[in-house]
Amino acid sequence: MKTYGTEIKAIHPVTGKLTLWVGPNVEAENREQAQRILNETGRGYCKILDPIIASIDAVMLNLN
Repeated sequence: MKTYGTEIKAIHPVTGKLTLWVGPNVEAENREQAQRILNETGRGYCKILDPIIASIDAVMLNLN
């Protein structure tokens, strides 16, 4: 199973400009299945990106 990233183009509520936003990740066997999952869950407006091959967890550091 692969994890696909997605993106969304939508109007920014403050600036009113068309903006590119990060969408939800989708786990699927292939792009077609990922698109079906998005469509069936009401998120068909998301554009599927390439599979995610690595991720970095954000860590909060106290530098004091």
